[in-house]
Amino acid sequence: MEQLEVLDHTIRNLELLSLPYMVVGSYGSMAYGEIRLTRDIDIVIDLTPADVSKLAAPYKADPDFYIYEPGIQEAIRHGSQFNVIHTTSGNKVDFMIARKDAYGREQLARRQKVFITPEIEGYTASAEDIVLGKLWYYVLGESEKHINDIAGIWRSCQLDLDYIDRWAPSLGAADAWKALRARLEVAK
Repeated sequence: MEQLEVLDHTIRNLELLSLPYMVVGSYGSMAYGEIRLTRDIDIVIDLTPADVSKLAAPYKADPDFYIYEPGIQEAIRHGSQFNVIHTTSGNKVDFMIARKDAYGREQLARRQKVFITPEIEGYTASAEDIVLGKLWYYVLGESEKHINDIAGIWRSCQLDLDYIDRWAPSLGAADAWKALRARLEVAK
């Protein structure tokens, strides 16, 4: 199963199960910006312990997928992440438990249903929240791929800059955002 097929399969399952989710990471940024290669699929999911068996069932029914329910329960308890792996291809979905703070609630409320690819429609974080997520990861690891993703979104979208200005400090990304915003505005 190719990566896009895994993405489509996962979105279809989440939609059928009515589980609140949003694609983030590289696929989220590609929905608003520029296409690039990526190694995995990142999805934020609002999941409760009661939802675990419901989420796991379609994956457990297919022997080509690996899912570990105790790991999901632990991720929910700790607000961390778990993954689902398509074992024959090695394609992976990283599920991150939705934040429970004010930003996490607003981020989920702002998610958008868009065409992630020309053939795959699903919920993504808003363009602004993708930018904020990329900023946060940039601050953690200083990978230029995050800056390039933000620049692609900047060129393609009319961003609500006040929203990003408001949330960047709470994510520890105020200085990175200020410097990057100045650089992007000069490049216009």
